[in-house]
Amino acid sequence: MDFIDLSTLAFAMIMSETATLLAFAMMLYFVRDEKAIPVWLAHKVLITLGLYTLFFRPHLHTETSIIITNLAIMSGYTFLWAGTRIFLRKPLILWLNITPVVLAMAIVLWFTFVEQSSLMRAFFSGMIYTLYSALTTVEYWRGDVEGKTTVRQRILGAILFFNTLTLFWYVLVLPLDIVQHDFFTTNLDVIRQQWTLTLFIDAFYSIGVVVVIYERLHAQNLETNTKLQDMLDEQKQFMLMLSHEFKNPLAAISRSAEFLETKLEPVPEHLRVRLRNIQDRVSTLDALVGMFLRYEVEQHAYEDNHFTEITLDELWREVCQYFDADILTQRVQDHVTAPRSRLLCDPILMSSAISTVLDNALKYSAPDGMVDACLGIEDGAAIIRIEDQGIGIPAQDLAIIPKRFYRSNNARTRPGSGLGLMLAKWVVERHAGHLQIESQENRGTTVTLSFPAHFG
Repeated sequence: MDFIDLSTLAFAMIMSETATLLAFAMMLYFVRDEKAIPVWLAHKVLITLGLYTLFFRPHLHTETSIIITNLAIMSGYTFLWAGTRIFLRKPLILWLNITPVVLAMAIVLWFTFVEQSSLMRAFFSGMIYTLYSALTTVEYWRGDVEGKTTVRQRILGAILFFNTLTLFWYVLVLPLDIVQHDFFTTNLDVIRQQWTLTLFIDAFYSIGVVVVIYERLHAQNLETNTKLQDMLDEQKQFMLMLSHEFKNPLAAISRSAEFLETKLEPVPEHLRVRLRNIQDRVSTLDALVGMFLRYEVEQHAYEDNHFTEITLDELWREVCQYFDADILTQRVQDHVTAPRSRLLCDPILMSSAISTVLDNALKYSAPDGMVDACLGIEDGAAIIRIEDQGIGIPAQDLAIIPKRFYRSNNARTRPGSGLGLMLAKWVVERHAGHLQIESQENRGTTVTLSFPAHFG
């Protein structure tokens, strides 16, 4: 009577091997640059093929199944070792991969067809399994080319060390146990038991390989992100420095234009137009540099929250400080509902964001166009709505208009940097809120900033 029912054993083998094969296939899909994964997949496929022919040998041509079993499993263990060396960034030793298997296979064929000794055949093929399992164990314990190893890799080596002991028992002790029995009745049952244990050890090892691959991938991502962040920081520092350096030359150019206009009085009209054009261009460039500096400073200087309680009325007064009083009186209709209502926010950032949206509304409206500004509290949220009757935003640009430096085609004739809405969106999101834009081209735009009134 078999110690393990063949159908149960086959089911367990299919389940465990399929699971680990799928795991490796997923890793191959998601980590395409890891050259060891295809080699490990080849190991799994060969081991599975060898085990199938071993377990179902009574139903197959005996000599053919013997050749397939030994060649597949021996080759599979060489792929196990080769994949590990590739993973640890070590060069392959091809002769050590090929020569032992060729010699062992020649011995297997000799004892299969000439000596007809199943015990000697099992001994020599088992020696190859044990050799490559031991070599792979040593590789994990020694680490990569720099001698570095991780805890998970050492655990993987320990699993393989247990596998090596199991195979060693199979090679040396198993023949002594079965030497008194008929090979085709008792020996095959014992081999099934032995390889069942090896099978599940291999399954655990495969799961461990997936873990160490993710470990390396995570470490590489951290290293890449760190380098990328360092590069971005350097770029930001350079841009800030460059922007600051632009300020002095621009101021010098502007003063020179003013000086020339004063000293050349009376200035011919064609020269006056050119000098004023110089000053206008300098003012535009100076505003662009100023907006860039403002965005960078506000985004990176406020790493901690500076939330304080403030009323809606006080917040609106902070916004009004950014504008000329005549403009506010003539062109802005403000509605502050429940002005004494209190909310928690960063007054500097929030007033800056609201003023940016309001400035856009004024800039992209007709010179005498009116802008509505409404501030209120609705369902525990602060709502700031700025509505104009200006040029509007094309429908295809609505989703991307808050992106850095992006400007719609119909706005390129007006001064601007493409940073305003992005800055406002960033501020509102720091307050756990969101910025919503509704617009129709040539009919106006409504920008709504909303955030929890008591966010902290």
